[in-house]
Amino acid sequence: MLGITPQRLSNILRVMKCEGVIAEEKSWTILQDLQALTYEVEGENCPEI
Repeated sequence: MLGITPQRLSNILRVMKCEGVIAEEKSWTILQDLQALTYEVEGENCPEI
C-alpha cells in the first residue's frame, strides 16, 4: 500500500504536466509520453528511490 498526501500528488501531477508526460482534457488525464513513465533495469538491481 502506498500513502501519499493530496498536496504531494497534486505537485507530482503538475510537474508531469509541465514536462509533457500527461495532459488534461475535459477532466480526463491523458498519458502523452508513456516511455517517460518507464525505466529499464540494468542487471538485477532495482534503482534506489
